Amino acid sequence: MHKKDFLILYSLSLENAEQKNNLLLLCKEAGETWNKAEELHWLLLAQILSAQKQFTDAETIVGATLDRTGKWTQGDLLLTKARIQATHGQFGDAVETYTQLL
Repeated sequence: MHKKDFLILYSLSLENAEQKNNLLLLCKEAGETWNKAEELHWLLLAQILSAQKQFTDAETIVGATLDRTGKWTQGDLLLTKARIQATHGQFGDAVETYTQLL
C-alpha cells in the first residue's frame, strides 16, 4: 500500500469513527439496542483517539461502550481500556482494569 493510499484510508476511517461518535449520543438518548457491530465501531473510535493521544476521550468511549455490553462480551473493550490507561501513565487503573478482565 502506498503512503498516499494509507493516509486516505486513515482519513476515511477517522471520519467514519467520528460519525459513529455522534451516533452513540443519539442511541443513548433514544435508548436504542446495542449490537456487536456498533461495539466494534466504538472500539475503532477509541483506538483512533488513543493514537491521536486523546486518551481521556478514548477512555470515555470505551467506558460508555462497556456500560452497554454484557459481562461476557467485554474482553476486547477491557483490554483496550487497560492499554489506553497504561499508555496514558495510569498504571494503577490499568492493573485494576486487567483484574476485571481476568
